Amino acid sequence: MRRRRPSPLLSESASLPLVPPERLRASPEAYQPVDVRSRAGYLSGRVPGALHVPWDLIGEHLEPMRARPGRTLVLYCEHGGRARRAADHLRSMGIGPLALLNGHMARWRGLGLPFERDGA
Repeated sequence: MRRRRPSPLLSESASLPLVPPERLRASPEAYQPVDVRSRAGYLSGRVPGALHVPWDLIGEHLEPMRARPGRTLVLYCEHGGRARRAADHLRSMGIGPLALLNGHMARWRGLGLPFERDGA
């Protein structure tokens, strides 16, 4: 029987815990949501209390994430790709603890959970 090699597309973020949207909403003291979408995505609707740190600028905005001791940073985007890349980058820089929002913003909206919009 041949041994399978790990997929080169499998990132470190694959081992991150997934936080269900309902748990994130119910335990704001334990989690800090971090929206890694573009500015337009963030302004169109975000998890209440989310920090906005676009994934492609994540290395330039580490201080707001370090300023959350005792809270797990829960990264999300629309469907997961950008959040996983951001998580890999943050892990490489020693930032944590980290988790991903299970289902990301698409699931949050699909469940009918409340969200903030620009000016809200």
